[in-house]
Amino acid sequence: MSTKWVVLSDLHMSFKNFNTKTAQSKLLEKLKEEKQKGKISFVLINGDCFNRNAGKIEDIVKYIKNIAEACDIDINNVILCPGNHDINRNNKDRKRAIAAYRNGGSLPNQDLCLEGYTNFDKLYILLYGKGYEPFSKIVIENFRIYVIDSCLLSVDDQDYGNLVVNFPQLTDLGEKDKNDEKINIVVMHHGVEWLRPVEGRNFQHWLSDNHVQMVFCGHNHAPGMNILAEAIEDHGIARDGILQFTCGCALSDNYSNPVFLVGEYMENKSVKVEIYQYQPNSNWEIANAILRSFPDGIYQESFRDGLIKNSYDIPKIYSTIYDIGDDVAHELETSHHLDFFGLRGKTFQKDDTKIACALYERQEKISCRLLVSHPYSRSIDKRLRNVPDFSQQSKLEQQWKIIYEDIKRLRDSFPDIPTWSIRFHEQPLMFRFIMTDESVYFGFYDKGKSSESCMYRYTKQSSLYSSLHNFFDITWGSSDTNFSSVVPDHCSFVLPNFNIKPSLVINLASDCNMFCKYCPEGGENLESCELCNTTEIKYLLTAYADYYKQNHWVEKKVVRITGGEPLLYPDRLMEILSHAKSENFEKIILCTNGTKLKECFNNYSETWDSIKDVLLLKISLDSMKEEIFNQLTGTNMLYTVISNIEFAASHGFKVELNLVATKENVQEIESIYDYARRHKLVGLKVLTINDFGGRITPDDVESELNELIEKMRKQNYVETGLYVHNNKGIHMKRFIHDGCTLTIVDHQNAENSVTPRRTYSTACLSCKYYPASYAVTHGKCKPCATGIMSLTMRADGLLSFCRMRDEFDTWLFKEDLESVRKIVGFQLEKFESCFHYEIGEKK
Repeated sequence: MSTKWVVLSDLHMSFKNFNTKTAQSKLLEKLKEEKQKGKISFVLINGDCFNRNAGKIEDIVKYIKNIAEACDIDINNVILCPGNHDINRNNKDRKRAIAAYRNGGSLPNQDLCLEGYTNFDKLYILLYGKGYEPFSKIVIENFRIYVIDSCLLSVDDQDYGNLVVNFPQLTDLGEKDKNDEKINIVVMHHGVEWLRPVEGRNFQHWLSDNHVQMVFCGHNHAPGMNILAEAIEDHGIARDGILQFTCGCALSDNYSNPVFLVGEYMENKSVKVEIYQYQPNSNWEIANAILRSFPDGIYQESFRDGLIKNSYDIPKIYSTIYDIGDDVAHELETSHHLDFFGLRGKTFQKDDTKIACALYERQEKISCRLLVSHPYSRSIDKRLRNVPDFSQQSKLEQQWKIIYEDIKRLRDSFPDIPTWSIRFHEQPLMFRFIMTDESVYFGFYDKGKSSESCMYRYTKQSSLYSSLHNFFDITWGSSDTNFSSVVPDHCSFVLPNFNIKPSLVINLASDCNMFCKYCPEGGENLESCELCNTTEIKYLLTAYADYYKQNHWVEKKVVRITGGEPLLYPDRLMEILSHAKSENFEKIILCTNGTKLKECFNNYSETWDSIKDVLLLKISLDSMKEEIFNQLTGTNMLYTVISNIEFAASHGFKVELNLVATKENVQEIESIYDYARRHKLVGLKVLTINDFGGRITPDDVESELNELIEKMRKQNYVETGLYVHNNKGIHMKRFIHDGCTLTIVDHQNAENSVTPRRTYSTACLSCKYYPASYAVTHGKCKPCATGIMSLTMRADGLLSFCRMRDEFDTWLFKEDLESVRKIVGFQLEKFESCFHYEIGEKK
């Protein structure tokens, strides 16, 4: 006996015009007709009952109950998931947490993601008499329906490729359901293509592991069907991927018409899906001209479970892409079109391959559309990190540079033929394909080099051909026709030299109330000095902010305030913090040993509260063992520091701990990281001793750090690599566990450094501290430990692109604002021609 169900999406009940109101009314009549044809078991509503989180809840409840009544089912058989319009995406705490995650932070807590769900939760309670849960499963007859919330990280128009459903609750959802005979389906608002690429692949693996057979989603306001090709069992074929149906919407506006689906699971274990569309004659009818995969408005699947009815769904398999050349070239002799979707389209460089030769031979007789990756797309980064050969940062950047040059060469050499076009997409790189009139040649981007992966040929009669044709047309319409000659910061390494936009560092003091063994006299000032006036510091903040605005920089505007110990001068500190806030610095980092924090807060609480939203407190904690702490810092203030850390956290400040790794404390790193995680701090940053050009003797702790890194990897903590604000300074290692970061920065400037990548400027080449200088190579001094990263002001007003420099022509002391502007501009020129350098490589 077959099972029938209805799929609706994007009701947007407060969206009211004549067509929509009429369509919604007649929808109920159509559902009653469907019920007369055969029993309806359940209804799926794939989100967006509200419109921009607005609408009368009572009206929505009434309409959904009317749907249940029309289908003659219990309200509990109407399955509802939220859409992006069902939540308040302007909730400040939620929005801030998601923005931090997109900028490389940790996955927000699920409860925080649910902060904007007030209206949807009320709707859910009124319908079902219970609170909403973002991950649930419902069994109806022989169906098991997994309801998965794809909106937990939905926040703005940049949702595409940024959403995540892989929360811990998803893992538990299907664990006990793998071996029974239920038909498993998933309902969610967004399609899998809206997820982060890596999480999207992992989610497809979850679908396969839990024997899900279909996914139903909405959001796009247009119907569709494609095959989730990564959701296949090991060694399966692409046709075995899971079907994803996109429903469309239930409103009529300038670009969409009301649509709904009727699904039926047949006795022969195949799936039949019909598309109904609200027609100009004011009736709901089967739509016969929307999708090629739905001839006459009906999708009819061939037998499943290995009983393939349609022989066209059995592919021809090639070992690599190089093996398809003869077959594609032969098809091009008679084809009238060729479409390509993939990373860089190297196959189509003129005279490079058999395919390119065959294509160019028929230039005027064939249409050609190439969809290659936008060369600055972060999908390229995610693709390369998934390939072991390119996982090392230097190799990743080298390969990305090759890809950039290939894409640029393809664009620049592309012939000016009316029927030929090239566009640049930012889609996740899960597969690639070449499509002719006769066939589609399809291959996965797996964990190996793409040139070594299999390709599969399906004929135009296959389901995959029509799905990929539809995918191509949709992607083509939303892709760029060119890419900018201005390379963005996050992939500036594709150029021989690139500009960087430094953050600002202000050393507010040179003295300190600790006597740390790894710190030179004067702290980061490198000597004790008289303090410049706060007037010049405020001029510096203003001049930097103005330069930032005039040059249209889009990075976060960041200032780091350090010393010495800045809290020894609370009046001076508060004045500078307030001015930084008034100049709209989006991130203020305050580095402190934490000993004076509570006292300073109590005396200046209003100022602290006014900057809390942009402030990150970086508090030093080198040990939690009193004897070692005293030994490293020359003080006995451990419990004062710990008390102040917990005080700051309890008052809502973002706190990151700093630990300078030495032989005495390196074994404590993991326990201090656990402390940070338990107290919900931002994380722990581990730095090895900076020798400041030979002023300090560092400890060799590289073997211990490597052991720690391997342990983090074995515990499956999320691992990322990053520079400070894109491509500046040292390329660090970062691990994330339970929302807390562990960042490692190794200042060791030898080949065994844990983090050997640095950024330098051509202005560094004349410096004696440059790694390849005569002074360094002949042992006269130690090389620079950090590279170029910040515009730094010494406590006495000396401003430089490098704190190792003593250029007194850039001294701010007693200068007016206009003079400070000129000095800032002069120093920022040093950041306009930079390059990466790995310790040990030749430059």
